[in-house]
Amino acid sequence: MSRWYVVWHGRVPGVYETWEACQANIHNVLGAKYKSFPTHQAAVQAYAEGHEQHIGNPRVQEQSRGAVDGPRAQSICVDVGTYGNPGRVMYQGVATHTGDVLFSSPSIPYGTNNLGEFVAIVHGLAYIKKNGLDVPVYTDSVNARNWVRRKEVRSTLARDERSMTMWTLVDRALQWLNTHTDHATVLQWDTKAWGQIKADYGRK
Repeated sequence: MSRWYVVWHGRVPGVYETWEACQANIHNVLGAKYKSFPTHQAAVQAYAEGHEQHIGNPRVQEQSRGAVDGPRAQSICVDVGTYGNPGRVMYQGVATHTGDVLFSSPSIPYGTNNLGEFVAIVHGLAYIKKNGLDVPVYTDSVNARNWVRRKEVRSTLARDERSMTMWTLVDRALQWLNTHTDHATVLQWDTKAWGQIKADYGRK
């Protein structure tokens, strides 16, 4: 579902159709005032009403639950591309603000979406640690994020010859988590509010 973005205080205030356009007008603007809305009409009305009616107003926040400002620009997004679930899996991590691919996996012969997402998240955390960055990782997988938090994977994928590569990567990821307790934060990507995650392969 698409969103519309209102910038009340930014480089060029107005109503924008994409998060990228909104972000360009608020990045590094001290005290920027902005918010997303589900329809163009709602956004135009909110822009006319002013930010006082839509930011910090409990009544409006209750009515617009889920209308959030957008992801952190300085962050990494991860996602998987699958051919069948289970099936062939690939994953990649991109810089949220530019879309540049920071890392990607070779084709994994047989795995699941959630297992691939789990490994992608941990790869992202390891990338951040290795490069001394201070950014979070975004994922659109609730299950994989919970697995990272618990340091425990729950999957029905059988450990056999077909899935050996996938499970080897999962085991290595678990080992990394258990030896790097001070890793970066993992955040949930709000697909409903922000659209497809930036690392999306477009094959889901």
